[in-house]
Amino acid sequence: MALRQAAEAAAPFELEIAGLGVFGAPARPTILWAGVGGGLAPLAACQRRVEDALAALGYEREARPFRPHVTLARKYSGVAPFPRAELERLAQQLQAGGALRWTARTVVLCRSHLGRTPMYEALAEFPLQS
Repeated sequence: MALRQAAEAAAPFELEIAGLGVFGAPARPTILWAGVGGGLAPLAACQRRVEDALAALGYEREARPFRPHVTLARKYSGVAPFPRAELERLAQQLQAGGALRWTARTVVLCRSHLGRTPMYEALAEFPLQS
């Protein structure tokens, strides 16, 4: 119910891929991500509404700052780090290919299953309606 109400208070908005990056030590990154640009103000407002709704239900707020991104790949223990040449090739392709844009129309509640395929399981979907 809380996620539905947060989604209903938001209108669809435009987003785009904005660069590549990694989480973790640069020499041994653990996550390869694509940054998100475009309608960051409505995205951040939607994120705050979701977090506020969950906090009201007793869930702890995230201490880290909100960094919108799309996870492209994860590294697990025992797996070699992402090859630097491959990261540079992806970055060049992204810059050369122009912006990848889409309209965010839903909030999807997902469960993460680390170390399993598929990794993400969609549990519920709530349309943006404002």
